Amino acid sequence: MRKLIATLLVCFSSIIFYSQVEIGNALFDNFEYHGAIKYYSLADSLDQQAKEKLAYSYLFVKDYRSAKEQFHKLSKENPENVEFAYYYALCVKNCGDLEKAGALFKSISIADSNSQLIQLQLQSLDSLVLWDTLETEAVVKSLGSVNSTLAEYSPKFYNQGILICTELKYDSIKKRKTIDFYTAYEGAKSKEEKEKLKEEIIESLDYGVNITPRTILVYIPIKEDKLSLQKEITIEQGAIGKPIIVAQSKNFNLGSFDVHPETDQLYYTRTPVINRWQPNYEKHSLLYTATIDRSKHKLRKNKLLNIKRISRNYGLGEPSISSDGNTLYFVSDHPKGFGGTDLYKVQKNKKGKWGKPENLGETINTSLDELNPFIYDDNKLYFSSNGRNGIGGHDVFVSKIIDDTLQQPINLKSPINSEADEFGICIHPINESYGMITSNRNNGAGDDDIYIVHFTNLPPYVKGFVLAEDGSKQDKAVVRLLDSQNKEIAQLKTAANGIYRFDLDNNERYELKASIVGYAAEKTIETNEDWAGNERQDLNLVPAITIQGYVSDEDGQTVPSAKMELFNNDDSLLITIKTDTNGYYQFIAEKNKNHLIIGSKGNKTGNLSILTNDNYATDSISNMTIFNPNAFVEGIVYSKDSLPVIGAIVRLFDSSNVEIARTHSDENGFYHFDMSSNKNYRIIATTEGMIDDESIFTGKDWEGNEKRDLYLYSHPTAQGKTIANNAVFISDAKIELYSYEGTRLLTIFSNDTGYYQIALLADSLNRLNGSSGSLKGEISLVADSNYNTLSQNDILLTNDKELVTYVSGKVLDESGNPVDSAEVKIYNGDGELIGTTISDSLGNYNYELKKNQNYQLIASTEGYEGLENIYTGEKWNPDSPTDIILLPSGFFSEGEVVDSTNDKPVEGVTVTLFNNETEKKVITTTDLKGIFKIKLSPNTNYTLKLSMDGYYPKTIELPMGDKIPEKIILDKETLDIEPSPFVVEPIYFEYDKYLITSASKKELDLLAQKLINEKDTAIEISSYADCRGTSQYNIILSKNRSLSIKKYLISKGVATNQIKTKSLGATNFVNNCYQADLCSEQEHSLNRRSEFQFISINK
Repeated sequence: MRKLIATLLVCFSSIIFYSQVEIGNALFDNFEYHGAIKYYSLADSLDQQAKEKLAYSYLFVKDYRSAKEQFHKLSKENPENVEFAYYYALCVKNCGDLEKAGALFKSISIADSNSQLIQLQLQSLDSLVLWDTLETEAVVKSLGSVNSTLAEYSPKFYNQGILICTELKYDSIKKRKTIDFYTAYEGAKSKEEKEKLKEEIIESLDYGVNITPRTILVYIPIKEDKLSLQKEITIEQGAIGKPIIVAQSKNFNLGSFDVHPETDQLYYTRTPVINRWQPNYEKHSLLYTATIDRSKHKLRKNKLLNIKRISRNYGLGEPSISSDGNTLYFVSDHPKGFGGTDLYKVQKNKKGKWGKPENLGETINTSLDELNPFIYDDNKLYFSSNGRNGIGGHDVFVSKIIDDTLQQPINLKSPINSEADEFGICIHPINESYGMITSNRNNGAGDDDIYIVHFTNLPPYVKGFVLAEDGSKQDKAVVRLLDSQNKEIAQLKTAANGIYRFDLDNNERYELKASIVGYAAEKTIETNEDWAGNERQDLNLVPAITIQGYVSDEDGQTVPSAKMELFNNDDSLLITIKTDTNGYYQFIAEKNKNHLIIGSKGNKTGNLSILTNDNYATDSISNMTIFNPNAFVEGIVYSKDSLPVIGAIVRLFDSSNVEIARTHSDENGFYHFDMSSNKNYRIIATTEGMIDDESIFTGKDWEGNEKRDLYLYSHPTAQGKTIANNAVFISDAKIELYSYEGTRLLTIFSNDTGYYQIALLADSLNRLNGSSGSLKGEISLVADSNYNTLSQNDILLTNDKELVTYVSGKVLDESGNPVDSAEVKIYNGDGELIGTTISDSLGNYNYELKKNQNYQLIASTEGYEGLENIYTGEKWNPDSPTDIILLPSGFFSEGEVVDSTNDKPVEGVTVTLFNNETEKKVITTTDLKGIFKIKLSPNTNYTLKLSMDGYYPKTIELPMGDKIPEKIILDKETLDIEPSPFVVEPIYFEYDKYLITSASKKELDLLAQKLINEKDTAIEISSYADCRGTSQYNIILSKNRSLSIKKYLISKGVATNQIKTKSLGATNFVNNCYQADLCSEQEHSLNRRSEFQFISINK
């Protein structure tokens, strides 16, 4: 194969040929081995060099019998030459005389005992003797007219045909270097003889007159119904269509490749086209990606594929992509590998970038060469190697992937492998008995040819696509194979290609069930005498009722392979399945039926009752907890007056504070829960405005059946219903209680009428997130002295479309005139760009947003920019225009945030820039190098705030003068942040008050302890008010809040000189609530806060 030549051997434009031998030598040196054989054979005699080249020519064209004869002569004439003896023995082996070959290799090994090649041949002979006794499991046939005297290779199934690489014997590129035999031959007696000789030589060329042939990508349609794959392969007339050029370039050769069938993303090897003679030319192959334009048969968006730690000084290529497009297998000659070329894989990270490559290790790679990886169904890796026991040069092997681990490779044996080289195998995505392979075996059309492979002895299986309603391939569908009793045998989840596959037994009846949330497909198959052995059975999803959820144990750990049984109203078992590796289950259910689900694993059990009536949301999640009921707790719920309470809601929580059981106290106030031994539990009983909260551990001191009475006391609660937009209640909705800081405190579920009741965090902001399938909702409640604990707080659950609002307005210049074609960028509350729009001829802009979110809008034209901060909360009115006024742009400046402990840059720090004059803000984040960029205006005062989980927050005053620096140059410690052992959270105040709540004292106690332990550290308290009230009043109010905190810290033992305060009034709003009528009371409460940062005692 002459397609990837890195160094050219000889320039022939200056060679003068005087004989047939000289012409043969020239042809040999240009890889024209058939022509070389012809002219050597015409010569009257051969010198030593020509004899050797003739032997190698026969070897390279795989004529092993003729090569055997020539190497036998050479080895006799040169008995000390181990190379001649080796190739003679190799040809004897390839001609089928294994016994004689073994004797020859053993004889050679005495002279060269360290040769790995000789040892491999001896081992291979032992394997060949064994393989000859085995039944042939495949047939192979040339793809006929597709093959030429040049190379066709790297077939891949694609769009009812195949894509291949093929070399061009002739091309239209001008100034291509050619082999000029005509002018070089001066032995001809006349011009006519020269012309005749020229035609004769050119006619004998396999590769044409160009020094290197170009390689292009071609699509060949194949009608599979015209291929007969039996014990013999028959290619009917019209089965193979005419080739269509998909991609070609004058600047590069397109080599081995792979294509993702769902995205048409092509991954390919690129090598340069050599148009002129360069004796020391050396350039490595590289990996590129592109998109196939099917309509125009071209490549779009060609892009170099950058893989970390693989320098361009090393070659890489021959890619194979996983079904989800996130893992790429490839070949590289990186010097830190095991041999010449090794196989590697690389995975995409969460940001869609390729990570660090991983060598596939010595299970796959040898000290020689591994080539052409092909990943199939994500569970088999095919590749070619010349460093293992085999039949020929490079043999094809397959390694199964079990639990992400590559197993020992298996040789595919004859007739797939031959005495020559085999590589570039591919298997049909559905019909696994059908594949293609590249081989340069003898009696082919030319160099590398493509062959059809038919595996004749595959065990029965079923395979097909799971298809969505629109006919597209469905990923993440759960597919189950069940026996005739509806008991699960196997399950899987489809990848991006939508393919499923199960092994089967003969003469059995099976059920296939595929489902996603709200859709399902079912099919019955029988492997009787009519079964083809490997039939394609597509599963077409249609709307259906599904029940799904996760099974967890009492510790909150999901339970894989739990048995899940579905019963109907008559307690008849309908189906038995198992949870997947994540503890997930999914049933296809009937409408308006009561369903009982029993889950179990070992001694642990649990159950759920689901009614699929009109109120049931088919995309809801119904979780189940299973446990071993060898312990229980029970008791009486008492009121403040020590009287039994009827109807109190009593919940049992696991160690993760997730509800796993719920009951009501009976007419005697009695409750009971079964539990497991050696587990942590929590019991919370509630009525309106009353709770009791108990933690228990069923360890060795637990009696197994202890009594635990509960005594209710006054405490704020929230109660109400989970409802949809049409006021219909949603049962079994999940409700999560979060603190403002984002810490989840409790998870409960509404009952069968949608009612919920939950204990709140006193003297604090509480956020309740409700969800049921795709329906979601949220409310915020401040449980201060103004809160009515008896109030009903329904949680409205809506889908994503119902959660959508919009912002609109005009982009105006300083004079109020509309500005057209202004770019308006929309950023979310984390400073991430989520969209861009352009103002129209009247300056209007419009953009769709989500409700209850913070956004920043930045409009710009050349030299001008405007900013607006908005919050799409409860009082957001999308019909009220948000105009953006353009002012002269500021100037970009940048800063670097580093970790104070090691001076290393910190990625992902949230940087908030407050304009102290306009009270507007811009949010961004630091990049990989800790760098952030902000735009500043002259003669403006700013406040810069740095925050990130795991670090203490930091606030920096940033006054700007007449000139804006390119970099924010501050003292070394200003832009560093210190790791924090605890989360430093703001504390909150009730409206128009500065008293410290009990919840806030817990936060202040943490701060006080740090200050007491670190006398050289001070704390800076920045206190704020909401926007209601005058500016002067709010400054006084925030000052009182700072003083209240200062007094409290001093009372805890903190020195006065360790406390500094700032009273900032109604500024730096956390949620863009800078006007009284923009937000609700709960939303305004987030701005009534004090924030903290630690500073040096000397600052």
